[in-house]
Parts: sequence; structure tokens; C-alpha cells
Amino acid sequence: MKTNKKDIAIIDYGCSNIKSIISSIEFNNYRPILTNDINELKKYKKIIFPGVGNFGFAMKKINKIKLKNFIKNHVEQNNYLLGICLGMQLLLKKSEESPKINGIEIFDNNVKKLESNKKNESFPHISWKRIHAKSKSDILSNLNEKDVFYFTHSFFCNVTNKKNILAFTKYNNKLFPSIINYKKCFGVQFHPEKSKSAGLKLIKNFLEM
Repeated sequence: MKTNKKDIAIIDYGCSNIKSIISSIEFNNYRPILTNDINELKKYKKIIFPGVGNFGFAMKKINKIKLKNFIKNHVEQNNYLLGICLGMQLLLKKSEESPKINGIEIFDNNVKKLESNKKNESFPHISWKRIHAKSKSDILSNLNEKDVFYFTHSFFCNVTNKKNILAFTKYNNKLFPSIINYKKCFGVQFHPEKSKSAGLKLIKNFLEM
């Protein structure tokens, strides 16, 4: 099958909420292609990497179908990738959730557990929150400080290089990176596919890059 610029690949490795992502892509008049076949994925310059659940379990799935090196090479070759929620966390080196298992290692940082404080915030962090942009990027086009996004997570990406952080979000009066970036690779801690109009705008921005 020939691909065109309206075709977007979604990595299907058994740890993601595919239905909502497919709907959000189709809403923006693009065609989602669901696959975990490396030869098929190589045809696409733009890939969405979703994820829900446990870091270690997901990486075992990734390693079983030998996707780790493909994802790293895809990014290093300056192609587009959007990691969503756990998909974002898997782009880092390690996670406190599964400390003995290495991540994909695109970002030289680790995933850490949120510091819970039941007086201020629920734990896990499940809420609609704003993102506070720190850098300009096309993925943030037509978004503003009033837009809110749906978060559901217990861990966060402890990215420390300011050049890799596009936006922060507040939890228990502390800021954590909610959008990260390296080359044409982006990670979002929230679920844009479940974030109504704001999320659809962000997905459209990625699709049209």
C-alpha cells in the first residue's frame, strides 16, 4: 500500500487507548494506520506512540517486537514522533515504577513518582489542567493559557534540560514537564485524544507539521 502525507502511523503494541486516538486523527481528516510491523512503520515520517499502564510491562512488549531501536532511529533520522502519556515516559532512560528495566533512552533522564499530598491534589493525578508554555513550538499553535488537558498519571518525566521542555503543569504546587521535545520528537504527559477541543488542536498541530 502506498502512503501519502495524510497517512499517520500509530504504534500498536498492546498498551494503548487506540480508539480515541483513531477518532481524533480522523476528526482532523487524516488516515490512521495501526501497526507494530517495523517494515510497515518505516514507510511513515510521522508516527504516534501512545501508552497506558505500567512502564516495565510496556517496555517488555516493545522489546519483544524489537521496536526500541526502530523508535530511536526514527527520531535520530529527524522524523516526527508524538509520545502520549506512558508513551512519553517510555522515551526516557528508566522509571521508578520499574527500576530494573531500561526505557527507549531518547531523553537522558528518568521517570519519577509524583509526590502526593492528599490535602491539595488527588493521587494518582487525575484532573483537567492547564499547560504553561515555556518555549515556542508549532505543536502549541492556536493554544493558550486557558486551554485545559486531561491528565491521569502517577509518575512524571523528570527532564532537567530546559531546551527539552516546552511546557510545565502544576501538581501539589510543584511544576513538572508536561510537554517535552527533542528534534522532531514530542512527548505529552496528558491525553490530547481525550482533551476535547484543546486536544484536537494539539493533535492537528502535530499532524500538520
